[in-house]
Amino acid sequence: LNGPSIVEEVFLLVAGGIGRVSQMDDNAMCEVLPYMVRYYCSSNVFLRAVAMEQLLVVSQVHQVSVARLLSCFSEHISCALAGTLIQGLLPAPFVQCMKMLETAPSDFLNRFQARIVPELFIGGNETALKAVASILDIRLPVLCVNQAASIFARMFLMDDQPMQQAMLRFVSLLSAESELDKEQVEVNIPSLLRSCSVKLIFNLVLALGEHDSILRKRARSAIATVQNILDGANTQGVAVIVQQNTSNMRNMASDESPRSGGPAKPHMAASSQRLAAFVSQHILGVLAYMNELLRDTPETAMLRNEHMRRKAVMAIGEMVTLLGAQAAAHANNVVAS
Repeated sequence: LNGPSIVEEVFLLVAGGIGRVSQMDDNAMCEVLPYMVRYYCSSNVFLRAVAMEQLLVVSQVHQVSVARLLSCFSEHISCALAGTLIQGLLPAPFVQCMKMLETAPSDFLNRFQARIVPELFIGGNETALKAVASILDIRLPVLCVNQAASIFARMFLMDDQPMQQAMLRFVSLLSAESELDKEQVEVNIPSLLRSCSVKLIFNLVLALGEHDSILRKRARSAIATVQNILDGANTQGVAVIVQQNTSNMRNMASDESPRSGGPAKPHMAASSQRLAAFVSQHILGVLAYMNELLRDTPETAMLRNEHMRRKAVMAIGEMVTLLGAQAAAHANNVVAS
């Protein structure tokens, strides 16, 4: 984002064009607005001007002010804004956006920290992560542990090597901060997983609603991995967890997709039943989070786009398939969702 590029300018113009032809509740708006905001907050003056011009054009087409446009998608642009932060310094574009949104930086970051913290961690933007913790006046380990469910869910959906690297970074980050505070805190991943298990399982169940069959398979594999961890000893390290996930993924690959309608292979029956029993134990909590996700309020109506609704509905269907015969015991709760 620092050097002038005709390619980046073209991409910004394309993003603006998509924004002009999209409806306000289209999923495309949730993608192009953060893209333009990210360039508006860059250090390249020329690209900043192009991004602002496109934001103005899109807002005029939709007959709203730029401030109103950003406000409608404040959750979606939150990561783009937070990613520009530097500890001890608030960049001028970030401050300007806060003025347009009529909110204080601390209030904005606190409101969307569940989205911001996992995105910054997975993206490796530790500088911005520390800045967020400083603005919120929260110790970095506490901030990360508070959002552990979302962070772990993102990690479990990665390929093996990136997942292992991310887990090691997570342990290192928590350990390093505790050492700086002269506190001896043992970072135990199974214990962390147990503390946020219900929300983690919800996030993974929601990933079952992805259109990408690979992501669906990874989500199912991740649920099985979490089951193994929670049912096992507290001494499991990162390498063991990754190995378990690899094994589960291999087993998923050897079985037919639940969407195909084919019969389960005999050697998979026992593990599928155990997995169904595990999800069944947490289904009330999962459905509670699902209902909260789908519930419309004046503040969330714009954010709950059709893509998210379809994903949630598909996830519920996949969960029922995963539960198999055990779904009958929860039929009333599932229908109520």
